[in-house]
Amino acid sequence: MSTAITKAKPSAGQLEQVRKWIVAGGSEQEIIEAIATTYPDAKARPLIVEAMAVIAKSADADKEIVKGWAIEATRSIYQIAREVGDHATALRAIRQIQDLSER
Repeated sequence: MSTAITKAKPSAGQLEQVRKWIVAGGSEQEIIEAIATTYPDAKARPLIVEAMAVIAKSADADKEIVKGWAIEATRSIYQIAREVGDHATALRAIRQIQDLSER
């Protein structure tokens, strides 16, 4: 019988939240404090490292998938800009979609 203690793996929800804090630009100290407050039983540094690994996987995404996502996200921004009457942003979105479609 093994007496080894296994480390608890962070939940998908924890990783997603830490990823959001990283992408939002939180400093390392801010993220460590947020983890301590939100997930008091979690070890901050391993959670940050694992969230960074999730972010790093984004770099391996297929270029066509990223291009399609960028076009759809820009289309969404265009629709919102039109709804609120922000014509300058709507026009920039149109230009961006055109630029993306030419690549």
